[in-house]
Amino acid sequence: MRRAAVVAALVLVAAGCAASPEARRTEEARRARCAAIEIVPAGVVPSRPYQVLGPVTADGGARIGHEALRESACRLGADAVIQVRQESPAEYSPSGPGAMFEERAQVSGTAVVWTDGATLNE
Repeated sequence: MRRAAVVAALVLVAAGCAASPEARRTEEARRARCAAIEIVPAGVVPSRPYQVLGPVTADGGARIGHEALRESACRLGADAVIQVRQESPAEYSPSGPGAMFEERAQVSGTAVVWTDGATLNE
């Protein structure tokens, strides 16, 4: 799994080196937009009106999960992910001489767009 992630990262780096200045600016703008997507925890009611785009989920710890949620929400054109929850189900992993339990956190939420006309940069 890690090997595939490393290979994918190297491919992206190589592609980035060959990209035109315009393509790099477009990618930088996309990354900035994705990074600006708000994360609203479960139990917090957004103060702005919104429209639901759909559910988003990610595996990994909270930090990794939030980054992946932002990326998924960005692909949907979202402004925020609301009702974000983290679950840590224990999984059985028979590795080595004894059985072990391994935790894999899953982070989930709902991608939304704000409908009050305000933009992410305001």
